[in-house]
Amino acid sequence: MPRSIRLYLVDMQMALNRIDGLLQGLDEAAFRSGSLAVDGVLFNLMTIGEAAKHIPPEVRAQAPAINWSAIGRFRDFVVHHYFSLDMDKVWEIVHTDLPPLKAAVAQLLQEIGDEDNGKE
Repeated sequence: MPRSIRLYLVDMQMALNRIDGLLQGLDEAAFRSGSLAVDGVLFNLMTIGEAAKHIPPEVRAQAPAINWSAIGRFRDFVVHHYFSLDMDKVWEIVHTDLPPLKAAVAQLLQEIGDEDNGKE
């Protein structure tokens, strides 16, 4: 049985919240020097990217400001090119791209409600 769209959005929301928790009180230098924070952020970015790939076009269209395909591509980059990650870019993504994504995911969850019924 396929997972519901709602569950993928919940996965994204939980990963976004975990990233917020991991970065709480850290500046960029502290983030870079803390491998646990870096590893946690990267894992949660991969989770977000994988879940985003399962959001169908009609749901993505409800949040047109979000570059859904870039989220999935970044997940693939982290997984396959982890050795060449630019931590400046990761820091930028976390602080520039994730806040609007977090708001969009919350809005989509509110709009979808329980109507999803397991559709993917």
